[in-house]
Amino acid sequence: MFRLLLPILLFPVLEIFLLVRLAQLTSGWEVLAYLILAMLAGGRLISRPGTLAAISSRRYRFSTGSPVRDRMLEIGAGLLLILPGLLSDILAITLLVPPLRTRLLRWVAHSLPAEVRTRASVFQANVSRPHPAATSDDPIDVPSRQIE
Repeated sequence: MFRLLLPILLFPVLEIFLLVRLAQLTSGWEVLAYLILAMLAGGRLISRPGTLAAISSRRYRFSTGSPVRDRMLEIGAGLLLILPGLLSDILAITLLVPPLRTRLLRWVAHSLPAEVRTRASVFQANVSRPHPAATSDDPIDVPSRQIE
């Protein structure tokens, strides 16, 4: 528990430290302009066509090269760009560059505990397999009644 909580608590502190240090090296106005441009770029990534379709897709097949997976990672990168900070922007750029994205996803998959990987693979197998009733060609037969 503490192993997961510590990085979550230290991440914002490190982001603030890096932004203050960058402002000391350059100027506060340049850092502010950078943050505004990064937020605008993140908003642009999120508002691209296909965002709603990727979120509402019923088939979350996160296989390599899946358009839904790639779009969801672009949305995640957009959200990271909206967050003020240098580390979140570096992570966002990593999600946007396909070779770096593949390496990052592979690293995350291998660093997860075995129990989480097993549950994720079972979830993905259940999601990618359509429900038997959905593949049936038989119409749904429901008794009708008059509504007054």
